Amino acid sequence: MKESLFKKILWADILCWPLLFTAFYFQPQYVSDLYVYSESLPSFLNSGLELSLAIAGLVIYLISYILLFRFNKFGRILYLISFIFGVILDTQTSIVISSGIVFGLDHIQAMIGGVIIFSLFTSPIKDKLM
Repeated sequence: MKESLFKKILWADILCWPLLFTAFYFQPQYVSDLYVYSESLPSFLNSGLELSLAIAGLVIYLISYILLFRFNKFGRILYLISFIFGVILDTQTSIVISSGIVFGLDHIQAMIGGVIIFSLFTSPIKDKLM
């Protein structure tokens, strides 16, 4: 894989974040009403802890993106840790109710993350990381 293609994949992953937040914000009213109801259900984590962990995860993602654009070897490990952290956080939160657009964007971002992890550990990009 060439460096330019890898950087384009990173940019695609980065651009999924604002698209995901925008789609989540502009969901239909009935989805928002169901989401408000689901927050009253019991959860493993309370909402304050979920929010702080989500913000910490986003900061770790941001740092890993910067390191990956610079082809820093630590960025590979940090991206993997943040990806696994995100999966664990997703499984420990309460019921998730979202529209089809949010659901689709979330899956696209997960696939792009898989491509990034695969290329970081198996493609010639791994040799370019310093």
